[in-house]
Amino acid sequence: MVLSFSDDKNVTDEYEYVYIPREMSKKEVEGRFEVEKQCPMCGTVTSIYLTDEDMDKYSWYSNSRFNRRGSGLPAPHIQNLFPDRTEEERELMMSGYCYWCQELIFGEDEFLLITEAEFSMEPDHLIAYNRADHDGYRWWNRWFPQKGTDGNQYMVQEMEKFSAYILEEQLGKGISDIPKLGAYYGAEPSEDQEYHLYCEGTYCNFHVKLINRKRSYNVYIYVYETEERRGYGMRDYINRNIRIDGRLIPYPVYTSWEYFELHDGIEDVEDFVDSNPAIEELVTQILALKQSCFLLRHTTHSCQSLSDSLFYLKLKLIKELKEKYHYNFDDAWMENLIGRI
Repeated sequence: MVLSFSDDKNVTDEYEYVYIPREMSKKEVEGRFEVEKQCPMCGTVTSIYLTDEDMDKYSWYSNSRFNRRGSGLPAPHIQNLFPDRTEEERELMMSGYCYWCQELIFGEDEFLLITEAEFSMEPDHLIAYNRADHDGYRWWNRWFPQKGTDGNQYMVQEMEKFSAYILEEQLGKGISDIPKLGAYYGAEPSEDQEYHLYCEGTYCNFHVKLINRKRSYNVYIYVYETEERRGYGMRDYINRNIRIDGRLIPYPVYTSWEYFELHDGIEDVEDFVDSNPAIEELVTQILALKQSCFLLRHTTHSCQSLSDSLFYLKLKLIKELKEKYHYNFDDAWMENLIGRI
């Protein structure tokens, strides 16, 4: 639908909107209190608008958290105070994380796409590539082996899962999604109308090339070996560091459990984690926060809050392992385990 107005008709003041979670107009916002929260991860300031009653609840909640800190008394649950608010809005009020960073930390996406490659793409380490064409109804794709996987089923499963993620979830509506996907992640099109995205997986690294040329709409997925599978020592790979605001942050990688040195009767850490949801959730959150550090490596915003969150989660993981599951790990082995996550 197209609306047409005469040239002398000024509708700016009448229809001006501001972006907030509920997409309320400025007229609806009038009379509400604006609460600004600065994201501890990316520094983005996000506003949320509260009525007089909600503002009283929020002030009581904030004061209770501050006054009861260190006293051992529990603070009121924000879910009980704001049952009608979305989970994202409650998280914003509670921690300050903006909506984008919440998706990054708590989202269900297994793969994180970025616009700059953080891994080498040498031809000698190309495992395979996938070419996909769209016939107007669906994507048709085919794998072309190069170096091969040497029968590693974990690599094969991740390759299939990643290609399905790109073609079915991200580009499910067809070729019209190609420029949308590139723009969503901030990728600039080249002169040849190509977008390039990259992803570091557990067993493979991926380079996605999206071609948006007229009569030539294709998707290529190039799969490369990860560095630990090129002969590098796992310890050297994990112990690499990046620097944020002059502080060293451990280089974030999705650590493969098969590299752990196992002791005290735990023969398969992956099965152990999968069979204990509390442990699996903690490990997932730790890896997500470390990946957030990786994304913020070029920013100047302080990551003190993020580092504190990592430290807290690791302590919680140790507590779960020692108390709930009654494993008696020596301190040296526990430090080695936590350092590898």
